[in-house]
Amino acid sequence: LRRLGRVDMRRDLLAAFATKLSPNDVGVIEATGNATSAAAVVAPHVKKVGIGNPKQVRIIAYAKIKTTIEADVLAQL
Repeated sequence: LRRLGRVDMRRDLLAAFATKLSPNDVGVIEATGNATSAAAVVAPHVKKVGIGNPKQVRIIAYAKIKTTIEADVLAQL
């Protein structure tokens, strides 16, 4: 589990970020106004991308200890 931080939601910058991802990566995008568009840009570069509830994503993302259980929870959001 790795936290890549915030990414500017401009299409060109998001596309540049997506090229740094691995085809085996699984990611979660906070459900905001343009989350569907962001997921569409990222999806071709990763194994799976989901859209999750911002409060749930934030709680797990800022947790001090990361576990595979948390990764599974994020993947299911």
